[in-house]
This record gives sequence, structure tokens and C-alpha cells, in this order.
Amino acid sequence: MEAYQSQMQLLTELESGRYYDIIFMDIKMPVMNGLEVLKRIREMNSDSLFIIISSYHQYAVVGYELDVFRYLVKGDLEAGFDHCMDAPQMVQALQSFPV
Repeated sequence: MEAYQSQMQLLTELESGRYYDIIFMDIKMPVMNGLEVLKRIREMNSDSLFIIISSYHQYAVVGYELDVFRYLVKGDLEAGFDHCMDAPQMVQALQSFPV
């Protein structure tokens, strides 16, 4: 598990061959918003599961057009997160996570 302080740092890692099964992304970020970052990652042919966590409902449709696995709203994060973590795709991705 990694946390990045900037989206450019994440993109650099992915461009150098780093792979993540699951990527959590916010929409509102400096320099480039989360959807722009997602577009760039998708251009690299990434099959990672993307989970957007945002306060901005209006971007949900665009997120799903970019094949986002889940779009979680910060105001209702607990219920959405539980549902997300129980999904078969998430369970499969988490099984590859080293303990």
C-alpha cells in the first residue's frame, strides 16, 4: 500500500512500471483533477480497480464513463465503502494483497 502526496508522483511511478490492483482517488486535487489523472492512467492500459471518493456528485457519470469501479460520496462514505469492499471484484483484488 502506498500513499502519494501528488498525482504527478503516482503517474511517474505507474509510467515506470509500478502496478496497483486498487487505486483510490479524489476528484479535487491541485495541478490535475482526479478524473484527468484517471484518463492518463487508463491510457497506460491499466486494469486497476479505481475507486473515486469525492464530495462532487456531478462527476459521477464521467467517472463511470472512465470505467471507475465505484464512486463513493464523502457524505455517505461508510455505507458506500462497506458495499464496495464486499463486491466480488474487490475481494479478488484484496486476496492478492500481501499480509
